[in-house]
Amino acid sequence: GITPDNSTISTQGPTTEAAYADARGMKVKYSFANVSTSDWGGGWGATLANTLNLTGMNNIKLFLKWDGSSNDYNVVLKDSDGTAVKAIMSSSGLSTASFNEISIATSEFSYSADSSDSGANTSFNWSSVTNYNIVYNTKNTSASYQNLDNIMATYIDQSTPYLTVSSTGVSFSTYIGGTTTSPSSNTVTISNSSAGSSDMAYTATCATSWVTLSSASGTLAGGASTNLAVSINLANAPTTAGTYYATVEVASATAQNSPQLITVTLIVRELSGSDPSIDTISESAAPAGTRIILTGTSFGESQGASTITFTKDGAATVAQVLSWSDGAIEVEVPYTLSEGNYTLSINKLTIAAEGINVLSQSDAKTFQVTAASTAGIATIWPNPFNPRVETNTIQYNAGTATNISINIYDSTARVVKHSLVTGVNQVTWDGKNSAGEIVGDGLYLVRIINEDSKALIAKGKILVVKR
Repeated sequence: GITPDNSTISTQGPTTEAAYADARGMKVKYSFANVSTSDWGGGWGATLANTLNLTGMNNIKLFLKWDGSSNDYNVVLKDSDGTAVKAIMSSSGLSTASFNEISIATSEFSYSADSSDSGANTSFNWSSVTNYNIVYNTKNTSASYQNLDNIMATYIDQSTPYLTVSSTGVSFSTYIGGTTTSPSSNTVTISNSSAGSSDMAYTATCATSWVTLSSASGTLAGGASTNLAVSINLANAPTTAGTYYATVEVASATAQNSPQLITVTLIVRELSGSDPSIDTISESAAPAGTRIILTGTSFGESQGASTITFTKDGAATVAQVLSWSDGAIEVEVPYTLSEGNYTLSINKLTIAAEGINVLSQSDAKTFQVTAASTAGIATIWPNPFNPRVETNTIQYNAGTATNISINIYDSTARVVKHSLVTGVNQVTWDGKNSAGEIVGDGLYLVRIINEDSKALIAKGKILVVKR
């Protein structure tokens, strides 16, 4: 940041990177957190080099690249005796990637007591304008810079159509081989800003094949607006990494301020990151329900939408993941699997910054599901069980096992309740899932596991019937 005084603002605020048309524009970031009860968040502005006579002008125009904050803002003008008027503007829909053309009719400005000097009258003198300010009317700080350039007063002949577009540029990004862009589309508002004019016929065109336009032609009455949707046809998009540009021309044969040009920017990136690789499996053969540990590289720091699958004869079964890190995953062999050889793989789904789902798959490993061990049968009562009026008891022989997990599954193999106990041979279940909700009617499967050896101690079935 910079010290907010006249000297440093004058020397450090104007930059070439913030320019829209002239040599330099104003680059601003508001980072002071207002912790008072006031709604005012601050702002910036300047005294004009010369007093301006704006009599006869009916429009104030500026070009603004927004900072992405939720601040709304006021455009404030002040005359030579200190009287201020303001137009309240919304930041909704403003582009952060390119300059937005902001057009404000002078009739939208109204007296502002807060911005006026003490003792100033309430009548604004358009023939003696001395200052302008951009003022936040909310108090959110800015995480990024905003750029402002070309503040000007113009006259719009209200009897003749006047063409304006809300943004002079839109941006997209994708990956090589991607099937979507971020965003999926951008909207630019086309307006006939002369409220009293005749109808304005317009056409939007682009010679670049990877740009698609929707609602690209039409007719607008005086003061009316419509939306032009801009999107990317990835079938025709560049296939090598880089930044690409196209130009959309919006034109009207009868309008002032025509044509208007919109720059379309497409950033194509290479997909970063590596495919997951499995180095070891704690057991290469085990019964269904056994917990195994996979070690390797590039699994991803968290599971997210990634999965572990066991595939046999073309049919894949998704396994229950118990823990996940970039180098190790603990997973339960699905208890629904029959004996036989399966292909085990990690399906890593990366949600890229552009919102694109990128699927990469690990090397396949062979895993054998063996016959179940001679686990005991849990004694369960009452069965059927009504969780509204009674509690279910599950009894089993833990033997020498100390650390024991009680796992209850629904008919889709989803864990509805998982709990840990120490050295006991009997537990109760109130019929609720891990979220504390009573489960629905149906058949539930019980698996009791020795957490130290991962061996199955006992199994059973519970029929839940609420009546």
